[in-house]
Amino acid sequence: MPENVTVRPSEEILAAPLDKMILNLGLAVARANAEMAKAEAAGATPMVYAIPEAEIELSVAISVTQNTEMKGEASLGLQAFSLSAAYTNTYGFSEQASSRIKLKLKAVPAAEA
Repeated sequence: MPENVTVRPSEEILAAPLDKMILNLGLAVARANAEMAKAEAAGATPMVYAIPEAEIELSVAISVTQNTEMKGEASLGLQAFSLSAAYTNTYGFSEQASSRIKLKLKAVPAAEA
């Protein structure tokens, strides 16, 4: 790639195991809530901002992988590729063939031990 070309993160081909992608989305919402709580504590007025619920919808290409462990046991994994212009153009992928993942993250009280 030429040096003077800037690739934005949104244009990169991003791939991740599906479970890690979902985990990172949830952690991003939790971190945003924590940062808002810190900002509120430092403020002069008692305002409370929170994200009690977040709905996320992704269009991804899913690939099934097979992992074989040293014991000879095989397991299947799901790899999710974010659909971007770069992915679509590089692989000639049609968005009509994509998978849709819809997540609804909702704040609930912690379970009592």
